[in-house]
Amino acid sequence: MSSKIASLVGVMFVVALLLGMRGYIWEREAEKRESKEKTLTDGWEWYANEDYKYKIKYPSAWELSENKEENRFKVCFFYQTAPTEYLFFNITGIKKGPRNCYMLGIRLPSSFIEILERNENATLGNLPASKIVYLIKYPSKAMEMNICANTKYFTYSITFFAPISTYEKYENTVIEAVNSFSMLK
Repeated sequence: MSSKIASLVGVMFVVALLLGMRGYIWEREAEKRESKEKTLTDGWEWYANEDYKYKIKYPSAWELSENKEENRFKVCFFYQTAPTEYLFFNITGIKKGPRNCYMLGIRLPSSFIEILERNENATLGNLPASKIVYLIKYPSKAMEMNICANTKYFTYSITFFAPISTYEKYENTVIEAVNSFSMLK
């Protein structure tokens, strides 16, 4: 009888130990997911433009410059870690939309580019948008993504340009910035 009790206690101990280990592992995985979500945009800053009624979050290491023209406003972000590793991230706002968004993106002859993705059902903030990603084959290999949305009063165009290796390295960062785009009230 005592050996049955000892066996039962042993089995209960092993079950409790396994459940405890499973809970510990599950909690650690949840902590990793939370820290991963937090770290990508930790330390980022907000840029807001009251005239064009939008805001966007960007990495604080990116250099920011603004260019105002009569009916156009351009915010340029530049980031460089090496001579061949750099990126340009631009947001252009044009008053008196709507316009053809693709006219703001591709500026090269079709023989110089290869369209990799075209999505007419994209979004920018809560706005319907179009997105195009293309490979620039000449004069140097690079990639560009353009996301464009229209409102009654403005056209917004976000462009990300970089050499291929830099593009692939920072694509998720840029997507996070694009996903943070929202309209001001």
